[in-house]
Amino acid sequence: MDIRTKLVFALVSVSLASMFALGLVTYRAVEIDLRERRVAQLEGVADLKAAAVERVVAGWMDRVALVASRSEVRLGLAEYEGTGSAAAAARIEQQLTDAAGASALFRELAVYGADGRFVTGSGARTGPLVEPRPNGVTYRGARFGADGRVSVVWDAPVMVDTDYLGTVRAVLGAGEIARLSLNYAGLGETGETLVVEEAADGTVRALHPVRFPPEGRGGGGLVVDGDGALRALGGDEIRTTGQLIDYRGVSVWAATRRIASPGWGIVVKLDESEHVEPIADIRDDMIRLAVTLAAFAIAVGTFVGIRFAQPITRLAEAAEDIGEGKLETRSGIDRRDEVGLLARTFDEMAERLQTQVGLLDEYRLFFDRSIDLLCMASTDGYFKEINEAFVRELGWPEEKLLSVPFMDMVHPDDRDATRAEIERLAAGSPTIRFTNRFACADGSYKRLRWNAYPDPESGRLYAIARVRGREEGATP
Repeated sequence: MDIRTKLVFALVSVSLASMFALGLVTYRAVEIDLRERRVAQLEGVADLKAAAVERVVAGWMDRVALVASRSEVRLGLAEYEGTGSAAAAARIEQQLTDAAGASALFRELAVYGADGRFVTGSGARTGPLVEPRPNGVTYRGARFGADGRVSVVWDAPVMVDTDYLGTVRAVLGAGEIARLSLNYAGLGETGETLVVEEAADGTVRALHPVRFPPEGRGGGGLVVDGDGALRALGGDEIRTTGQLIDYRGVSVWAATRRIASPGWGIVVKLDESEHVEPIADIRDDMIRLAVTLAAFAIAVGTFVGIRFAQPITRLAEAAEDIGEGKLETRSGIDRRDEVGLLARTFDEMAERLQTQVGLLDEYRLFFDRSIDLLCMASTDGYFKEINEAFVRELGWPEEKLLSVPFMDMVHPDDRDATRAEIERLAAGSPTIRFTNRFACADGSYKRLRWNAYPDPESGRLYAIARVRGREEGATP
């Protein structure tokens, strides 16, 4: 096989391999970027929706508290409790009727005595209360009507000074929650927001109509026991973002939040199929581009192989030298045509590569040769990387220092303080001049003074320590 054929084969192969590698890296970078953007989008919408729901709940509580604090309600209930006066009950009922007339939000309003018996109400149920005395405005759960309408029930104590006289029960329409959840802005063609509650029967139900209800099933109250809904109700501090299965059994990308009071969960989700659609489009475009570039590379490679065998050979030799680590190699070609441009570009790339490798070597030299103890650790309690000073000062082999929890090497008397300092670092506060004692391989302890800075996003800790003394002691 002559040099021209070899050159054509080499150029085409390198071109195709380079394009494949570049395409793979670019595709992966785009995929990661789109994923991060989608996560950020879901997180942002979830935070906005959670804040909006909290504002709605706060408004409801204020309205119910206002009804319970009305003077005529409090004084009328005090009179009724003392005398059983029908006139007092009538005044209370008038106040409730006025409150219900002033706001379409109220569906029912009722007043109950301190013993839970029904006193009067506006469109309310007349049975006694079975719930305990409310401590402030208290959520009592949702009601799901057969017509799909959802109501939320709140109790508020009626107080005169410090005396508890009874309870105002308000049943409010959940239309504001429905309007929030049915706003699909920023959620594409398949996204939606779910506001959910665990019902008395243990199922998880939506407090509003869903975007994709089963056939013949509209309105609120739909059972939505998907992964996202269950996680949203899992705890006050749970924040989930990632791939989950929703109430339809469909894989979705979702972000969840929990509203501590009244104990609701919020799920903001988007079908995975819609999430990956732009990624698939980019992949298809890159495949088409790769095929086009491959054909171009073959044609150019053949032409260059025939016309410019010698300079390309020199380029290949230079590339081989660089591949062997001889980063100072340059092509030495000085031409004003395409080959010359290729050579100049190659030399510029080699120059940048040599610079970057030199910087990396300098960093590694600085890290390893520092007389201070340099390390990268994690809040999981392990060193992730250490420099040679650790081995030199403590006497332990590097494998041991990286494989055991560093807390095991801290003097027992210093461990509580060290744990507290790690907790401060995990919370984002840097460490300045913190001192503890580390065990050495010879059984002694060395007193180390630490400066450390945390990276809360990765959980990594970047630390520098200096030896400040030595003490005798037993090896841990």
